[in-house]
Amino acid sequence: GLTYVKKGVPDHAAVHTIQLEDNLVRVLPRPFHMMSNVTSLCLDRNQFTELPSWIPEYSQLRKLSLSKNKMEEVEPNLGECRALEKAFFDGNYLEYVPATFGLLTNLQMLRLDCNKLLVVNPCLGFMHSLTRLWLGFNA
Repeated sequence: GLTYVKKGVPDHAAVHTIQLEDNLVRVLPRPFHMMSNVTSLCLDRNQFTELPSWIPEYSQLRKLSLSKNKMEEVEPNLGECRALEKAFFDGNYLEYVPATFGLLTNLQMLRLDCNKLLVVNPCLGFMHSLTRLWLGFNA
């Protein structure tokens, strides 16, 4: 599979969905941040260890999927993605959920199963739109 995405990726506003599943990608290059109308970013089954710091620039992002990567933490700035409705982080190495997840007031689905969580952050109790939460097979 792909191991790197070069800078030749389109940088225009017509891109709404980015799907790079089942590759060996570790990093999204900076030109991806220029796709300001992205609503769905699917990066499942790759080699990501962290989110790009510019993800909150996707102000219309509704679905973020990083299932089965190598992530040990989710950066607190994800809480700035206020339009986010679905977030999938199952099958990683997460040990905690940042308190800023409580700012994701539109989040309806959250997958945190198959990680290394030992405790559930109380911030999840403030996510009033959350209707589906997966926490199985942790630690």
